[in-house]
Amino acid sequence: MYIYAPYFYILQDTSNGMYYAGARWTKDCDPEELLKLDGYNTSSNTIKNIIKKNGIDSFKIRKIKIFEDGRAAVDYETRFLKKVNARKNIDFYNMHNNDFIFDSDKNKFITELLYGDGITNISQTEYWKSIIKNKQPEINDKRLKTISENWDNEFRKAMKQKKQESWKTSPKLQSHSENTSLRRIEEEKNITESQREERSQKGKDSWDGLTDKEKRERALSSSESVKQSYINNPELRKLRSECFKGIITITKDGKNKRVQPEKVDEYLTDGWTVGSNCKGIITITKDGKNKRVQPEKVDEYLTDGWRLGKTKPLRM
Repeated sequence: MYIYAPYFYILQDTSNGMYYAGARWTKDCDPEELLKLDGYNTSSNTIKNIIKKNGIDSFKIRKIKIFEDGRAAVDYETRFLKKVNARKNIDFYNMHNNDFIFDSDKNKFITELLYGDGITNISQTEYWKSIIKNKQPEINDKRLKTISENWDNEFRKAMKQKKQESWKTSPKLQSHSENTSLRRIEEEKNITESQREERSQKGKDSWDGLTDKEKRERALSSSESVKQSYINNPELRKLRSECFKGIITITKDGKNKRVQPEKVDEYLTDGWTVGSNCKGIITITKDGKNKRVQPEKVDEYLTDGWRLGKTKPLRM
Protein backbone atom coordinates (compact mmCIF):
# COMPACT_ATOMS: atom_id res chain seq x y z
CA MET A 1 0.00 0.00 0.00
CA TYR A 2 1.32 3.46 -0.94
CA ILE A 3 1.89 5.63 2.14
CA TYR A 4 3.04 9.22 2.16
CA ALA A 5 3.15 10.70 5.65
CA PRO A 6 5.73 13.47 6.16
CA TYR A 7 6.63 13.73 9.82
CA PHE A 8 8.66 15.56 12.44
CA TYR A 9 10.45 13.52 15.10
CA ILE A 10 12.59 13.80 18.23
CA LEU A 11 15.06 11.10 19.25
CA GLN A 12 16.88 10.79 22.58
CA ASP A 13 20.23 9.16 23.28
CA THR A 14 19.71 6.62 26.09
CA SER A 15 23.30 6.96 27.30
CA ASN A 16 23.51 10.73 27.87
CA GLY A 17 19.99 12.10 27.37
CA MET A 18 20.88 14.28 24.36
CA TYR A 19 18.26 14.90 21.65
CA TYR A 20 18.13 14.99 17.87
CA ALA A 21 15.20 16.60 16.04
CA GLY A 22 14.47 16.19 12.36
CA ALA A 23 11.87 15.89 9.61
CA ARG A 24 11.23 13.32 6.90
CA TRP A 25 9.29 14.27 3.74
CA THR A 26 10.65 12.19 0.85
CA LYS A 27 8.54 9.94 -1.37
CA ASP A 28 7.03 6.91 0.45
CA CYS A 29 8.13 8.28 3.84
CA ASP A 30 6.35 6.56 6.74
CA PRO A 31 6.77 7.08 10.52
CA GLU A 32 6.90 3.31 10.92
CA GLU A 33 10.32 3.25 9.23
CA LEU A 34 11.94 5.48 11.87
CA LEU A 35 14.68 3.95 13.99
CA LYS A 36 14.59 0.51 12.37
CA LEU A 37 17.60 -1.53 11.23
CA ASP A 38 16.33 -1.59 7.66
CA GLY A 39 14.49 1.72 7.96
CA TYR A 40 15.32 5.40 8.36
CA ASN A 41 17.92 6.42 10.94
CA THR A 42 18.11 10.18 10.23
CA SER A 43 20.33 11.99 7.71
CA SER A 44 22.86 12.86 10.43
CA ASN A 45 26.23 11.11 10.20
CA THR A 46 26.68 11.68 13.93
CA ILE A 47 23.52 9.74 14.78
CA LYS A 48 24.29 7.03 12.23
CA ASN A 49 27.79 6.52 13.70
CA ILE A 50 26.42 6.25 17.24
CA ILE A 51 23.86 3.66 16.08
CA LYS A 52 26.56 1.77 14.19
CA LYS A 53 28.76 1.70 17.29
CA ASN A 54 26.20 1.18 20.06
CA GLY A 55 23.27 -0.40 18.26
CA ILE A 56 19.75 0.67 17.26
CA ASP A 57 18.63 0.68 20.90
CA SER A 58 21.02 3.54 21.73
CA PHE A 59 18.17 5.93 20.80
CA LYS A 60 14.49 6.15 21.70
CA ILE A 61 11.70 7.95 19.86
CA ARG A 62 10.32 10.74 22.06
CA LYS A 63 7.93 12.40 19.61
CA ILE A 64 6.44 11.97 16.14
CA LYS A 65 4.15 14.54 14.53
CA ILE A 66 2.62 13.78 11.11
CA PHE A 67 1.85 16.43 8.45
CA GLU A 68 -0.05 16.51 5.18
CA ASP A 69 2.93 17.67 3.11
CA GLY A 70 6.69 17.97 3.35
CA ARG A 71 6.71 21.76 3.35
CA ALA A 72 4.69 21.84 6.57
CA ALA A 73 6.97 19.21 8.18
CA VAL A 74 10.17 21.14 7.41
CA ASP A 75 8.56 24.43 8.44
CA TYR A 76 7.65 22.92 11.81
CA GLU A 77 11.16 21.45 12.19
CA THR A 78 12.76 24.84 11.50
CA ARG A 79 10.52 26.63 14.00
CA PHE A 80 11.26 23.98 16.65
CA LEU A 81 15.04 24.14 16.17
CA LYS A 82 14.97 27.93 16.41
CA LYS A 83 12.80 27.77 19.52
CA VAL A 84 15.24 25.50 21.38
CA ASN A 85 18.21 27.23 19.63
CA ALA A 86 19.66 23.85 18.67
CA ARG A 87 22.70 25.54 17.14
CA LYS A 88 24.02 26.43 20.61
CA ASN A 89 21.99 24.03 22.75
CA ILE A 90 24.31 21.48 24.38
CA ASP A 91 21.36 19.10 24.81
CA PHE A 92 20.92 18.70 21.02
CA TYR A 93 23.07 16.91 18.46
CA ASN A 94 21.75 19.07 15.59
CA MET A 95 24.20 22.00 15.95
CA HIS A 96 22.09 24.12 13.55
CA ASN A 97 18.69 25.78 13.28
CA ASN A 98 18.10 24.82 9.66
CA ASP A 99 19.73 28.09 8.64
CA PHE A 100 22.92 26.40 7.48
CA ILE A 101 23.01 22.66 6.94
CA PHE A 102 25.01 20.19 4.89
CA ASP A 103 22.11 18.08 3.60
CA SER A 104 21.89 19.46 0.03
CA ASP A 105 18.35 18.17 -0.62
CA LYS A 106 17.03 19.67 2.60
CA ASN A 107 18.98 22.85 1.99
CA LYS A 108 17.28 23.30 -1.41
CA PHE A 109 13.90 22.49 0.07
CA ILE A 110 14.27 24.98 2.91
CA THR A 111 15.62 27.71 0.61
CA GLU A 112 12.57 27.29 -1.62
CA LEU A 113 10.37 27.37 1.47
CA LEU A 114 11.89 30.63 2.74
CA TYR A 115 12.37 32.48 -0.56
CA GLY A 116 9.67 31.11 -2.87
CA ASP A 117 9.05 28.44 -5.50
CA GLY A 118 11.86 27.90 -7.99
CA ILE A 119 14.57 29.27 -5.66
CA THR A 120 16.61 26.18 -4.80
CA ASN A 121 19.83 27.99 -3.94
CA ILE A 122 20.21 31.07 -1.77
CA SER A 123 22.70 32.52 -4.28
CA GLN A 124 19.75 32.93 -6.70
CA THR A 125 18.02 35.44 -4.42
CA GLU A 126 18.33 39.20 -4.82
CA TYR A 127 19.00 39.38 -1.09
CA TRP A 128 22.15 37.27 -1.42
CA LYS A 129 23.29 39.02 -4.60
CA SER A 130 23.08 42.40 -2.88
CA ILE A 131 25.12 41.12 0.08
CA ILE A 132 27.86 39.72 -2.18
CA LYS A 133 27.94 42.89 -4.28
CA ASN A 134 28.44 45.09 -1.22
CA LYS A 135 30.78 42.72 0.61
CA GLN A 136 32.92 41.56 -2.34
CA PRO A 137 35.59 44.31 -2.03
CA GLU A 138 35.92 43.58 1.69
CA ILE A 139 36.11 39.84 1.04
CA ASN A 140 38.80 40.35 -1.61
CA ASP A 141 40.85 42.61 0.68
CA LYS A 142 40.72 40.11 3.53
CA ARG A 143 41.69 37.23 1.26
CA LEU A 144 44.63 39.13 -0.23
CA LYS A 145 45.74 40.24 3.24
CA THR A 146 45.65 36.66 4.49
CA ILE A 147 47.66 35.48 1.49
CA SER A 148 50.27 38.24 1.81
CA GLU A 149 50.70 37.64 5.55
CA ASN A 150 50.86 33.85 5.48
CA TRP A 151 52.07 32.74 2.06
CA ASP A 152 55.84 32.95 1.61
CA ASN A 153 57.54 32.07 -1.69
CA GLU A 154 58.33 28.53 -0.57
CA PHE A 155 54.68 27.90 0.31
CA ARG A 156 53.51 29.38 -3.01
CA LYS A 157 55.85 27.10 -4.96
CA ALA A 158 54.69 24.07 -2.97
CA MET A 159 51.02 24.96 -3.62
CA LYS A 160 51.67 25.45 -7.34
CA GLN A 161 53.51 22.13 -7.59
CA LYS A 162 50.75 20.34 -5.68
CA LYS A 163 48.08 21.75 -8.03
CA GLN A 164 50.08 20.77 -11.09
CA GLU A 165 50.61 17.20 -9.84
CA SER A 166 46.94 16.91 -8.93
CA TRP A 167 45.87 18.21 -12.34
CA LYS A 168 48.12 15.74 -14.20
CA THR A 169 46.27 12.83 -12.56
CA SER A 170 42.82 14.39 -12.88
CA PRO A 171 40.29 12.52 -15.09
CA LYS A 172 39.14 15.95 -16.33
CA LEU A 173 42.50 16.71 -17.94
CA GLN A 174 41.80 14.99 -21.26
CA SER A 175 38.36 16.53 -21.78
CA HIS A 176 39.73 19.93 -20.72
CA SER A 177 42.58 19.67 -23.25
CA GLU A 178 40.17 18.68 -26.03
CA ASN A 179 37.78 21.53 -25.21
CA THR A 180 40.67 24.02 -25.06
CA SER A 181 41.96 22.88 -28.46
CA LEU A 182 38.53 23.30 -30.05
CA ARG A 183 38.05 26.71 -28.40
CA ARG A 184 41.40 28.01 -29.67
CA ILE A 185 40.68 26.83 -33.20
CA GLU A 186 37.33 28.65 -33.19
CA GLU A 187 38.96 31.80 -31.79
CA GLU A 188 41.64 31.69 -34.50
CA LYS A 189 39.02 31.31 -37.23
CA ASN A 190 37.03 34.31 -36.03
CA ILE A 191 39.80 36.73 -35.04
CA THR A 192 39.98 39.95 -37.06
CA GLU A 193 43.13 41.70 -38.25
CA SER A 194 42.59 44.57 -35.80
CA GLN A 195 42.21 42.09 -32.94
CA ARG A 196 45.41 40.37 -34.06
CA GLU A 197 47.28 43.67 -34.05
CA GLU A 198 45.87 44.55 -30.64
CA ARG A 199 46.97 41.17 -29.29
CA SER A 200 50.45 41.70 -30.77
CA GLN A 201 50.76 45.16 -29.22
CA LYS A 202 49.72 43.88 -25.79
CA GLY A 203 52.39 41.21 -26.06
CA LYS A 204 55.02 43.81 -26.88
CA ASP A 205 53.91 46.09 -24.04
CA SER A 206 54.21 43.23 -21.54
CA TRP A 207 57.99 43.19 -22.11
CA ASP A 208 58.43 46.78 -20.94
CA GLY A 209 60.43 47.07 -17.73
CA LEU A 210 61.96 43.58 -17.94
CA THR A 211 65.70 43.09 -17.65
CA ASP A 212 67.57 41.36 -20.47
CA LYS A 213 67.85 38.21 -18.37
CA GLU A 214 64.10 38.20 -17.68
CA LYS A 215 63.44 38.73 -21.38
CA ARG A 216 65.61 35.75 -22.29
CA GLU A 217 63.88 33.55 -19.74
CA ARG A 218 60.45 34.65 -20.92
CA ALA A 219 61.36 34.16 -24.58
CA LEU A 220 62.58 30.62 -23.88
CA SER A 221 59.50 29.78 -21.82
CA SER A 222 57.20 31.28 -24.46
CA SER A 223 58.92 29.34 -27.22
CA GLU A 224 58.52 26.06 -25.35
CA SER A 225 54.86 26.82 -24.61
CA VAL A 226 54.09 27.60 -28.26
CA LYS A 227 55.95 24.49 -29.39
CA GLN A 228 53.97 22.30 -26.96
CA SER A 229 50.74 24.03 -27.97
CA TYR A 230 51.34 23.16 -31.62
CA ILE A 231 52.22 19.56 -30.74
CA ASN A 232 48.93 19.23 -28.86
CA ASN A 233 46.96 21.15 -31.48
CA PRO A 234 48.42 20.84 -35.01
CA GLU A 235 45.23 22.31 -36.50
CA LEU A 236 45.95 25.57 -34.68
CA ARG A 237 49.45 25.73 -36.16
CA LYS A 238 48.02 25.18 -39.65
CA LEU A 239 45.54 28.02 -39.17
CA ARG A 240 48.18 30.44 -37.93
CA SER A 241 50.54 29.52 -40.77
CA GLU A 242 47.83 30.51 -43.24
CA CYS A 243 47.78 33.98 -41.67
CA PHE A 244 51.45 34.58 -42.57
CA LYS A 245 51.28 33.53 -46.22
CA GLY A 246 52.34 36.43 -48.44
CA ILE A 247 53.70 38.42 -45.49
CA ILE A 248 56.40 40.89 -46.55
CA THR A 249 59.41 41.85 -44.42
CA ILE A 250 60.30 45.54 -44.22
CA THR A 251 63.05 47.37 -42.35
CA LYS A 252 63.77 50.76 -40.82
CA ASP A 253 66.55 52.00 -38.49
CA GLY A 254 67.93 48.46 -38.19
CA LYS A 255 64.57 47.00 -37.17
CA ASN A 256 62.60 44.45 -39.16
CA LYS A 257 58.83 44.11 -39.36
CA ARG A 258 56.50 41.64 -41.10
CA VAL A 259 53.33 43.14 -42.57
CA GLN A 260 50.43 42.25 -44.84
CA PRO A 261 51.03 43.12 -48.54
CA GLU A 262 48.19 45.66 -48.62
CA LYS A 263 49.86 47.66 -45.85
CA VAL A 264 53.34 47.88 -47.38
CA ASP A 265 52.72 51.22 -49.17
CA GLU A 266 51.59 52.79 -45.91
CA TYR A 267 54.89 51.83 -44.23
CA LEU A 268 57.00 52.83 -47.24
CA THR A 269 55.69 56.41 -47.04
CA ASP A 270 56.78 56.39 -43.38
CA GLY A 271 60.41 55.62 -44.23
CA TRP A 272 60.42 51.82 -44.18
CA THR A 273 62.01 49.82 -47.02
CA VAL A 274 61.27 46.36 -48.32
CA GLY A 275 63.75 43.71 -47.17
CA SER A 276 65.50 42.54 -44.02
CA ASN A 277 68.34 44.31 -42.24
CA CYS A 278 70.62 41.97 -40.33
CA LYS A 279 73.82 44.01 -40.72
CA GLY A 280 76.00 43.90 -37.64
CA ILE A 281 74.10 41.01 -36.07
CA ILE A 282 76.47 38.56 -34.36
CA THR A 283 75.89 34.83 -33.97
CA ILE A 284 76.73 33.24 -30.61
CA THR A 285 76.38 29.69 -29.34
CA LYS A 286 75.90 27.81 -26.07
CA ASP A 287 75.06 24.17 -25.31
CA GLY A 288 74.50 23.42 -28.97
CA LYS A 289 72.10 26.33 -29.46
CA ASN A 290 72.71 29.31 -31.73
CA LYS A 291 71.49 32.85 -31.21
CA ARG A 292 71.73 36.13 -33.19
CA VAL A 293 72.11 39.27 -31.09
CA GLN A 294 72.88 42.97 -31.41
CA PRO A 295 76.63 43.81 -31.06
CA GLU A 296 76.09 45.89 -27.90
CA LYS A 297 74.65 42.87 -26.09
CA VAL A 298 77.39 40.37 -26.95
CA ASP A 299 79.46 40.99 -23.79
CA GLU A 300 76.47 40.34 -21.59
CA TYR A 301 75.89 36.96 -23.23
CA LEU A 302 79.59 36.06 -23.11
CA THR A 303 79.64 36.52 -19.33
CA ASP A 304 76.66 34.15 -19.19
CA GLY A 305 78.62 31.33 -20.83
CA TRP A 306 77.88 31.97 -24.51
CA ARG A 307 80.73 32.14 -27.08
CA LEU A 308 81.15 33.64 -30.52
CA GLY A 309 80.40 31.47 -33.51
CA LYS A 310 77.88 28.91 -34.58
CA THR A 311 77.47 25.29 -33.55
CA LYS A 312 76.84 23.03 -36.51
CA PRO A 313 74.30 20.25 -36.02
CA LEU A 314 75.69 16.72 -35.88
CA ARG A 315 75.22 14.71 -39.06
CA MET A 316 73.94 11.19 -38.61
